[in-house]
Amino acid sequence: MPARGALRRGLLTAAACAAAGLAAVAAGCGSSGDTTTVTVTRTVAVEPATLRSASLGARVFAEHCASCHGMNGRTPTGTTGEYGPNFDDVELTSRAYVDHRIEYGGYGMQSFATELTPDEREAVARYVLTGAGSRVREVAVPRDQLAQGRRVFEQHCRTCHSIEGRAATGRPTWIGTDFGEVRPSYDLVYEKTINGYYWWMPSFRDQMRTEEMVKALARYVEKVSGGRPFRDPFGNP
Repeated sequence: MPARGALRRGLLTAAACAAAGLAAVAAGCGSSGDTTTVTVTRTVAVEPATLRSASLGARVFAEHCASCHGMNGRTPTGTTGEYGPNFDDVELTSRAYVDHRIEYGGYGMQSFATELTPDEREAVARYVLTGAGSRVREVAVPRDQLAQGRRVFEQHCRTCHSIEGRAATGRPTWIGTDFGEVRPSYDLVYEKTINGYYWWMPSFRDQMRTEEMVKALARYVEKVSGGRPFRDPFGNP
């Protein structure tokens, strides 16, 4: 099944085709019974405002976000490498979550509240929401592997991370991602579990006894994450 967060690139190309097979069978004695197929093409108009917003969002992302974040198959353009998550590996469904990050920033991310105009903030939020998550997959996970992944998460991850409505159990210096609000890809979870994530998250390479534990964890997190409305930590509506 295609990733839900795949970019709708049709905003800029804006054309759709509808094909219908129309059978015309000749009647009467001696008819050959040939079938004629007609293809009907329909052009869909896109509002100029939508096109302008998509173009503005792409420009704002390139100027203010792409130095740390990759997306649409592109790697970060900055000299520090992929400082923030690659949005191809994170499915975002909450507009409130994206707005909060633009307004207040995050770990290692500045606030853009005064740097972007309201139109720019609106455009880049829409751009990220429609483009993020292309590598997040909806795959069937065996029940025993899902159960194993949940056990690994409870043992090694839940001190810092919330998931499935279950709050983090610890009070870490760096609070981990709430997986109710975002949905990471299997590859992202696997890679960060093995290598860690800067100074915020240690590597668990030596704590995972087998590779099957890491795979089960990554499948579990990708499968069950996301879907919960964003909860503003400052209590804003």
